[in-house]
Amino acid sequence: MRFESQVSPIGIRKRNPFAEKVDDLVSSPVVNKLKNVDIFPKVKSNATVKTNLGAIVSILTTLFIIFLIVSEFVMFLRVERKDTLSVDKIKDGKILIFFNITFPNIQCMDLSVDALDASGEQHIDLHHTVHKVPVNTDGVKVSHFESTPVKLGSKPPPTGKYMAEQDPQSPLYCGSCYDADDGRGCCNTCGDVLRKYQQKRLPLPRKEDIEQCIFEVSMENPGCQIYGVLKVNKVSGNFHFAPGRSFSQEQETRVHHIHEFNPYLISRFNSSHTIHELSFGLRIDDAVYPLDNHIESVPDGSALYKYFIKVVPTTVERGNGLFKSTINSYQFSFTRHIQNFDLRSMLMIPGVFFVFELSPIKITYSYVHEPFTHFIVNLCAVIGGVFVVSGYVNKLIEVVLTRMRKKAD
Repeated sequence: MRFESQVSPIGIRKRNPFAEKVDDLVSSPVVNKLKNVDIFPKVKSNATVKTNLGAIVSILTTLFIIFLIVSEFVMFLRVERKDTLSVDKIKDGKILIFFNITFPNIQCMDLSVDALDASGEQHIDLHHTVHKVPVNTDGVKVSHFESTPVKLGSKPPPTGKYMAEQDPQSPLYCGSCYDADDGRGCCNTCGDVLRKYQQKRLPLPRKEDIEQCIFEVSMENPGCQIYGVLKVNKVSGNFHFAPGRSFSQEQETRVHHIHEFNPYLISRFNSSHTIHELSFGLRIDDAVYPLDNHIESVPDGSALYKYFIKVVPTTVERGNGLFKSTINSYQFSFTRHIQNFDLRSMLMIPGVFFVFELSPIKITYSYVHEPFTHFIVNLCAVIGGVFVVSGYVNKLIEVVLTRMRKKAD
């Protein structure tokens, strides 16, 4: 620390009062005793000798330190993942199942989606969160006739029991006229619905919102792409895609799940399929989804496909403290069983069944950064260690060169 003296207007230099106080403090007996604990002893400049060897070692040491500092900084920026296993303590809750599957040889009108679980809860012929898109002979979906979860008018929700008046293939079918319904007849075709709207002078609805129009387009296209989301209980169960209308039937104390299916029309129900996407819960970057883009083909007839899935709860944690975020999702593995359709087996239906079971073990992926304090400690260790080692190397080289010169002389 340097303190300049002040110069008066007449040229006489005056001492800075603050500098005088500092000098007095430094020269005091108490401060003089602190010199004994000084771990950085000073060497006068006229007592040091600089050599060419020392310059070379100094340059190499500086370059090496820069390299190590950059390496430490890269390690500090890197995110490490720690995997841990624990018992899943979350007992209750729901699981969202996202799916996207194409059946190139089953029409949308013949395909139903059902979900059942071990608790006895059944979701029959799901429509509210499921989309069906007709697929033509070239495998291209007729996207402008995509079904939507929300239908026009106040259509009653499915009861889980077969009702002939709601089956477009039944002679007792009585289709809804939606907002143009006047209670004086049925609208069994797409044209009937549109004429009702014209008679009532109502704005014409979109054809993709009319069940009868979707049914007619489905009749003209051999395949169906079906996608959506299912919300099921966090227990073992299954969801399946099978032909025919499904319903439940109570018998004494048991409820039976039944598919209305004519086995002699098996040619209409080729269960070849392509699973574009299937996931339990939100997709996470660390998980592998083994059934994505999975293709199964039945050359002739039909078959029953069963996928036995083991679902593993997975938690992803990122950040620390207030910036910590947590995502709860699931991974799965599967095995597959195929059984060709046999007319003699009256209890068998073609289709694709996904039977899932929850694992009691949870995987946690934790992404953590190296603490800044660790980075500083490592940095100090690198710089100090390299300086000390380079000093020893410099002295060793000097000793070797000195002995070599003596022998040469």
